[in-house]
Order: sequence, then C-alpha cells, then structure tokens
Amino acid sequence: MTGHASSRIGWAITPSAAVAERMRTFLAVVALGVPREPQLRAAAILEHVVAHDGEIFGYARQRMLARWKRLEALFGRPAFRAAWRLEPRDPPKLDRFSGEVAYEPSPAYAWLQYLVATNVTAPAAMLKVGVAGRSGLGYGKDDRFIRLELLMRDVTFDAMMRKLERLA
Repeated sequence: MTGHASSRIGWAITPSAAVAERMRTFLAVVALGVPREPQLRAAAILEHVVAHDGEIFGYARQRMLARWKRLEALFGRPAFRAAWRLEPRDPPKLDRFSGEVAYEPSPAYAWLQYLVATNVTAPAAMLKVGVAGRSGLGYGKDDRFIRLELLMRDVTFDAMMRKLERLA
C-alpha cells in the first residue's frame, strides 16, 4: 500500500489469507536483520495514518494531481505541441457503487515524446534547458521519449516547471 524510504520499511494490505501468510513468513525471516529503530518509526507512521483516517493519501493525491494539471496545461500550449507530446494519464477511476469519479490517477512520473525529427534525443533536448530525465531506452521505448520524475519537493518541482517553459 505504501512505504517510506526513510523508514526502510514498507507494508501492504491483502484480502487473501494465503498471501498474508506468505507475507508473515517472509517478514519473520527478514525482520531479524531490521534494526529496532526503523521498526518503531514504521509503527509510528502507521499509527499516524490510522489516527488521521488516512488523510495523508488524500493530501498526496491532491498534490500530485495539481502537478499533473500544471504539466498538462504547459504541454497543451500550441508552442509545445509542435515539439512535445505529454502521454495522457489513465482515465479517472470510478467508485464501484456510485459510479461517480472516485479519483483521477496522478502517477509519480510523466512520459514525454520529442516530436522534432532530428538526431537529438529527448533527454538531450531536455538537458539543453537543464532538466534531466530518464531515456525511454531503458523502459521499452526509444530515445525520443523521456521519463520525468514528479516525486520531489515543491521548490524543486517549481524550478523544473520554470525550466520546462524554456522549451517553447
């Protein structure tokens, strides 16, 4: 379900008794080498999530959705559409019972395709404005694609957006 890098511990919830048992067995083996401090930190994080009814998930979803809206607005401009295509997000997820929109997906990374027919790769074109990303070559795409990470501090994201505006 979630994990926190600083705690070096992640967790999951499953409705399957068989999967839960396999997880329990795995944890019994690997937890022997996990220091007590990260275990206590993970317990504190879980207690906070429960005490605040999981509001951290709504906060994170809202924050990432706002970033996606900014990216979509930027790359939707005519000056950008000629050279770059932002791959669209998945459609909104519907509540199974009400049929209403439950949430809009907001992935942790964005794929951009460089449309200019030159010998310049997407990562090289991005580096010209100071934005580093991962080439599509490592992800089953070609080097006309670049993957931009979106999980970063607000100040870093804002700086990236200012640099991306210089692509036009």
